[in-house]
Amino acid sequence: TRPKGTSSVQERTTDQLMNGWLKEEDAHNVFAFVGGFVDSAGYMKLQGLFTSAVTGNLVAALASIYNTYGVVARVFVVLAFTVGAITVSGLLFALKMRHQWSPKSVLATAVSIEIAFLLIAMLCSRYFDSTIEIDHSLGSWQLISVASILGVAMGAQCACVRASFPRCPPTTVLTTILVSFSVQAAHGIHYTAVVQGWSRIAQYEDNETHLHESHSANTQALINSTRHLLSFLVGGLLGAVTMETFSFWSFSIPMVVLLGLMLDVELARRKESFPHSADTNDGGPSDSIGNRLTRLEAGFYEDGVEDVTRCISTSDCEAYTVTSYR
Repeated sequence: TRPKGTSSVQERTTDQLMNGWLKEEDAHNVFAFVGGFVDSAGYMKLQGLFTSAVTGNLVAALASIYNTYGVVARVFVVLAFTVGAITVSGLLFALKMRHQWSPKSVLATAVSIEIAFLLIAMLCSRYFDSTIEIDHSLGSWQLISVASILGVAMGAQCACVRASFPRCPPTTVLTTILVSFSVQAAHGIHYTAVVQGWSRIAQYEDNETHLHESHSANTQALINSTRHLLSFLVGGLLGAVTMETFSFWSFSIPMVVLLGLMLDVELARRKESFPHSADTNDGGPSDSIGNRLTRLEAGFYEDGVEDVTRCISTSDCEAYTVTSYR
């Protein structure tokens, strides 16, 4: 059985991360909204540069290689995105593995880094606003600077999502979101046809329970993908409208949204700090979704010891190093 008083154990699952007001899928949608907003708003004011969907910059740079127009700006944004993702990923890895920070602290740190870069981008863009408005050139160093800072912020977001929300769909690339939605919609059509008796799937002919479970799971996944897609689209639409109306001040909107996410994580952390609160059951943490121990990305939990420990698997998955968490 799980030892009592272990509600503050570091966990890889996002269900444990988001046990404040928001659920895991809500956090996914927050990041999708921010990704769509920044990409759309940046595209509006930065002469068609993509600050989130950086692969678009690579394609545009390759297409412009002969006349070199905009190649430098687009390459700088791609490099900034990459540097942001690498730096933040390395930092989060060190905080988790070397310094044994709790998942909530790691998530809050990553989000605060993204907010900081969005704030810097907003202030710089306001300072260079007149120059960017007058000089409609992708060669302007002011424009490249602002776009690169936004690229770092979005790289930080991708690193944050990858580290804290491994089940989260991409939050900066609409193509992958659409593919996930399309695949789940297609599967849903087949499952519905089988359930209604219009078609059949051989593996479910003798197992109706499994059929209904698969249909239900796919339906829930489709709902989540739809919400994720709509969050990205709403963010993009709002980014375009507010950028046209309020110029670069509109970047305050995604910052406020991310601050709300941070507050929810802080709420969850405070709840976790009081093991004898209403969430407990018989002196120990409840078996609610917010307190369920689940598998880590690089290992899994062991029960039945004095302190809950984490086994980190080696590359051959045969030897383990056991480390205790605060």
